[in-house]
Amino acid sequence: MTNTSDFLGKFEGRDYTSNFVVLSRENQVGIARVGAAISKKRVPLAVVRNLIKRSVRENFRTLFPSPRGVDLVIRPTKGIKKKDIPGIAAEISTLLNKIKK
Repeated sequence: MTNTSDFLGKFEGRDYTSNFVVLSRENQVGIARVGAAISKKRVPLAVVRNLIKRSVRENFRTLFPSPRGVDLVIRPTKGIKKKDIPGIAAEISTLLNKIKK
């Protein structure tokens, strides 16, 4: 998901963890797509923002190999600091596993 229009619209599903929320909806494209909406306000350090994006893409690639028509948008619910880095990948993996079911 790269265009603004991909992120707009109504998302039916919503799941939470302590630091993230994932919005989901079925799409007409027929393939699974993922997007990360991470603002400087929520995650001030670019290093942490990029780590989150890489972790989202990697976990999505491994957990959603089958062609299933779903759009996912992952965004932080509160500020994430550099000290939170070790748990980010595990938390994203847990969140995507919830959606996969």
